[in-house]
Amino acid sequence: MRLLHVINSLHPSNGGPVEGIREMSLEQIRQGHSAHVLTLDAPNSPGHDRFHAQIIALGPSGPQPFCLNFRLIPWLSQQRDNYDAVLVHGIWDYSTIGAWLALRGSQTPFFVYAHGMLDPWFRTNLTGYCKKSIYWLLLGRHIFREAHGILYLTEAERHLARYSFSPYLCRELLAPHGTQRPGLTDTAREAFLRHFPQVRGRKVLLFLGRIHPKKGVQVLLDAFAEASVHAPSLHLVIAGTGDPQYLQLLQADTAEADLQHRITWTGYLTDHLRAGAFAVADAFILPSHGENFALSAVEALARGVPVLLSKRVNIVETVVQENAGFSAADNVEATRAMIHKWSQLSPETQLDLRRRARMCFEKHWEISRACRALMRVLGLQANAGAKAA
Repeated sequence: MRLLHVINSLHPSNGGPVEGIREMSLEQIRQGHSAHVLTLDAPNSPGHDRFHAQIIALGPSGPQPFCLNFRLIPWLSQQRDNYDAVLVHGIWDYSTIGAWLALRGSQTPFFVYAHGMLDPWFRTNLTGYCKKSIYWLLLGRHIFREAHGILYLTEAERHLARYSFSPYLCRELLAPHGTQRPGLTDTAREAFLRHFPQVRGRKVLLFLGRIHPKKGVQVLLDAFAEASVHAPSLHLVIAGTGDPQYLQLLQADTAEADLQHRITWTGYLTDHLRAGAFAVADAFILPSHGENFALSAVEALARGVPVLLSKRVNIVETVVQENAGFSAADNVEATRAMIHKWSQLSPETQLDLRRRARMCFEKHWEISRACRALMRVLGLQANAGAKAA
């Protein structure tokens, strides 16, 4: 199958959707498919060198996050017959609007990955929600209705999406997702410890992701401050980037609580150091207020790292059912109790938890299985659309 992924930007700071495209497109190529990635970035922008798939960069574009680009519709209108399916990543960007306008009424089916963008949590930002409501009435509802399928990564995401905007009419599809089995990590581990020697010999709790209020980082810091009193060997690693002002605010709170020696802020990590962060981690934590798929948590499971998740992370039920980690409400007290519960486990129990984490990954989110399942979904829907046309 000839596939085209479409996304506004491939900058690594955009997190899960970009990493998901990188991993899934690579696996699609490995399984004999053709996978191209169309972006509104300028050629050779940051992050492009991390992709094995051919990148079609139509930028430079207008300001982020909308990225207005008048090259998209003509290019895709001309090239659409060269693809069996187009996978559009996102809802609120110009890349989604342009792809819809270029593909509507054509023989080329297009699918939209929602990527958690219909999570009701976004209603907490009233101004942003009002803007998105207007967009939905003018464009979004039509895009959803005319797409061959809206791809949701979990059943929980699909359920929550139904309550965000109205009218809501679309073909809902569950799109299996996952990540690669990790390679050898000894060199990555040592590279990470050379960069951050204060972590060596400590019991490491890892947060890796975008530093944003939705991720519950403030909850994590407050909970860690309380839990670490009874766990002197515990060390928190926070890996990722975010709004500089928000980051400074969090770090100031850390200094005020006199926790600088117990917390390491790494900033953005390259692939090798990212692997090293997982290699030194004893557990991964994400007390998010709303999380679509949590690819970083799945990466942790792939490396045998148990995960501590809030109940608002959409993969949490599977993790708990497989005894691969713990869950808690997304507040300080519940998160503190979860950290304490994990830190008090015996070495034997922690070793068993690591084994179950790896088994959970293999059973549910190993990339080759996920890719084959996704291709079956796309193939069936693409064929149905072609017959209907």
